[in-house]
Amino acid sequence: IRTASAIAECSVMLSMRLHGIVFAYLSQVPFVSLGYDPKNRNFCDTVRYPAEHVFEISDKPDPSDIANHIRRAREDGKKCFDDTLSVSEGGQMVERALASFVSLLRVSQPNLS
Repeated sequence: IRTASAIAECSVMLSMRLHGIVFAYLSQVPFVSLGYDPKNRNFCDTVRYPAEHVFEISDKPDPSDIANHIRRAREDGKKCFDDTLSVSEGGQMVERALASFVSLLRVSQPNLS
């Protein structure tokens, strides 16, 4: 909860982790995703977050390009979310994904409670 609260206070966020961009999205904090796994891009595509703020480590992006996008995301502010799914729609999607994950975990590891 402290992490989510801290993210909500940011003016912009750079994250390599899916959880970071999910919390930023749910808090409507503009972010730049620097993903090492396709799940970051998949999430951004699903919620229709601006593709220009989504990078893949495997593409070896130029650090100055990333810095420019961080500045642009901060300047654009809430405009980054103009064409995204609403927080309600995105939040429901995240809840369904977590429920599916928990179900799979219970099946694969029945000794967990």
